[in-house]
Amino acid sequence: WWAVIVLMTLQTVSLIDRNILALMLIEIRRDLSLNDFQVSLLTGLAFSGFYCIAGLILGALVDRYSIKRVLYISVTIWSLAAAATGIAKSFLGVAVARMMTGIAEAGVNPGGQSLISSAFPRNKVSLPMSLFAVSGTLDASGSTSAVDLMIPSPSRSHCTTAPAMKTLPSSAY
Repeated sequence: WWAVIVLMTLQTVSLIDRNILALMLIEIRRDLSLNDFQVSLLTGLAFSGFYCIAGLILGALVDRYSIKRVLYISVTIWSLAAAATGIAKSFLGVAVARMMTGIAEAGVNPGGQSLISSAFPRNKVSLPMSLFAVSGTLDASGSTSAVDLMIPSPSRSHCTTAPAMKTLPSSAY
């Protein structure tokens, strides 16, 4: 069960990494003088396109090599890439860091599924696999709110954040 808890934690951190850019987009756009097209690339294709393609490749690697090694390398690269996103000083720097984050994060799902299926007997694998899968869905709603509370932003000072909802102007309530 320890592995399931660690994998669920990785899912949570993964979703925080995905959402943090969107929460800081106003500041990043201003600091890097980004246009609409560049913003759409950073919040879309730079991460998700590479995540999808890498998921297929990393799934095959999980079948061929040590699951723990693939997960370790994925988490290490993902951590370095996420840090690089924060220190990037240009559109290209942020884009490359987001691509690397997407590629590395893609190892969590195939690695996690494989690790869980090998750690539990076949007739007992459904609950741990469900917990791993559900952690991503549940965390998606809470991670944006949690990150929003951690990062003060003058651009959102007039907004209120409620769990499972996007940031809305206070007048919407």
